[in-house]
Amino acid sequence: MPPTFCRGDLASEWGKADLFCFTVCSTLKKDGSLVMGRGMARTVADKCPDAPQELGEKVRDFSIANNNAAFYFLTHQLPDQKVGLFQTRLHFSHRARFDLIWSAINRLRSYAGNHSDHRITMNFPGVGQEKLYPSEVMPLLMQLPDNVEIWSQPRSNQN
Repeated sequence: MPPTFCRGDLASEWGKADLFCFTVCSTLKKDGSLVMGRGMARTVADKCPDAPQELGEKVRDFSIANNNAAFYFLTHQLPDQKVGLFQTRLHFSHRARFDLIWSAINRLRSYAGNHSDHRITMNFPGVGQEKLYPSEVMPLLMQLPDNVEIWSQPRSNQN
């Protein structure tokens, strides 16, 4: 079965999901912390001020061990929530890349299959600051199992 699509504030699921995924790039600051300045990454950094440093170390360690390869999808236990880093781009100034999203989806699909009793939440990848259209990403997302919830903000009522 395909994933569940939800509208609402994904941040309200913090501490409730077995795995709280959010989209990130792999850019590290000079101090080694992960760039988490926008979107759900910023929300996570606001909820857990040590997250940028901890997650930056995780990305750096993976990069060193794998000849600077993209990480695609990593998990890490923060104090009050296990998180999944879903890579959509290499640098924060770049557009999201389909190859990164596809690789991250494949890794998340494997994780979700091995943890089929877990509820996994994530924001809709590649849209917003990442500059892709939902219709471009949707066929990739349909490969995820039904224990994954893809969250997007509700449409605003504009007159």
